[in-house]
Amino acid sequence: MKALELAALPSRNGPVDLAKDGLFGARYLLRNWRALRAREFSPSRLAKVMGIARYTQVTPPGLKTLFQLLDRIEHDGIAGDLVECGVWRGGVAALICDSPAGRKRTTWLFDSFEGMPEGTAEDSCGHSSALARGRLGGKLAPVGTNVATPEFLVTLLRRFRADLSRVRVFKGWFQETLPVAVPEMGPIALLRIDGDFYASTKVCLEQLYPKVAPGGCVIIDDYNTFEGCRKAVQEYFGGKTPELHEISQEQGVWFVRTL
Repeated sequence: MKALELAALPSRNGPVDLAKDGLFGARYLLRNWRALRAREFSPSRLAKVMGIARYTQVTPPGLKTLFQLLDRIEHDGIAGDLVECGVWRGGVAALICDSPAGRKRTTWLFDSFEGMPEGTAEDSCGHSSALARGRLGGKLAPVGTNVATPEFLVTLLRRFRADLSRVRVFKGWFQETLPVAVPEMGPIALLRIDGDFYASTKVCLEQLYPKVAPGGCVIIDDYNTFEGCRKAVQEYFGGKTPELHEISQEQGVWFVRTL
């Protein structure tokens, strides 16, 4: 299983595509307008956030934290690559690649590009079960939610003029792609996990956390939203869970690897 050849992928620019994307973007802006108006971002970064509105579900507090941690690893001189597990349409990935950190590091992006797999018994509560459409058998098979394609991603990366030679994209389930990609990786300076479910979060931690450099930052997007995600983090770290910093009640937590 190899990384996708991004240069060979077409951009997603048809009129129907743009109309659908525009509707999603308008909904995002309306839902988050108050936070966007709160002057939490510099003018240049606000423009970038507005530019990815149709390509992300991450709230403004989550995007603000992303910017802060990208700045932090640069300021602290933390060597290593940037990794996102759970790319969807590529909004966060575009911001990562466009950042000062992203312009001189390799960015690794992982997604099924088929949507969500089945959940497990650990994902049986509330929104988790709904996202899995009640399918909790744990099969690596798409259930039809949060579906996107690599074309969504490459369209946005080109719009942000990302250096595609620094971007590695793996299409497939984390359980299948991570064991292939991890041996090729060096240290990780920033790891963002947005897998929603228990099994997806657990395999990302098992495969990638040992690669996180001391002083590197980790974002767990769904810690406060999905019980299965939270259980995976707690089980992985046992009684030695790092000091967690809440992003928001909706958006999860981040922490620094200290050892």
